[in-house]
Amino acid sequence: MNPLPNKIKHFVSISLLSLLLSSCGMLKPAPEPPAASNQNPQPRLPASHEGIGASSPLPSSPHRLPDPDSYQDAIDSKSVLANAGERYSHELPLLMGISIGDSRQKVLELYGNESVQYIMEDPVEPVRVLDYVTFKVGLDNQGFVKFISIESEELDPGLGGVRIGSSGKTIRSVIGEPDTDTQFVLSYSSNNTVLKLDMDPSEETVQSIKLFAETRIP
Repeated sequence: MNPLPNKIKHFVSISLLSLLLSSCGMLKPAPEPPAASNQNPQPRLPASHEGIGASSPLPSSPHRLPDPDSYQDAIDSKSVLANAGERYSHELPLLMGISIGDSRQKVLELYGNESVQYIMEDPVEPVRVLDYVTFKVGLDNQGFVKFISIESEELDPGLGGVRIGSSGKTIRSVIGEPDTDTQFVLSYSSNNTVLKLDMDPSEETVQSIKLFAETRIP
């Protein structure tokens, strides 16, 4: 018997079955690969960063200060010391030759224009800060001195040699025994002012020096 007719019948049967399945949707052609793109996809920023590109400036802040290295009128410690004049005493408490209640005009006569000026929020009233890089002077709304703050260990603030970095022993020998004496603060109260020296308890050295009006609770 010639097997060829059986092979032809088998081929015809498979062809008919494939045609039937295709017409019923059971056989689907393989998906074509996506066309290659010549453009590189751009990364998408998170929603919180959209609209802020490299050319967009950061929002300005009234409290943001310039980098001290960019100040044009940085105060030389020697010239500041020469201007300071009067020194601190319990009878006349001063820092940098400035006392609480002095006018802005006196500050300008001693040191000229500040390097930068800004407003510091305060629960009672805003304070206008004159920043001279190595020290700061705070003014009230009427333009009178509210505080003086020393910012540099290079600066002699007029405390008989006591400055940032001085030891507690030196402070006591020069200024005397403080009214408040803790690990963290030494302070002297006189003539309605407070001279406050923040201390590093591990090193027992001065971290900051401030003079401000004494607040009395009625």
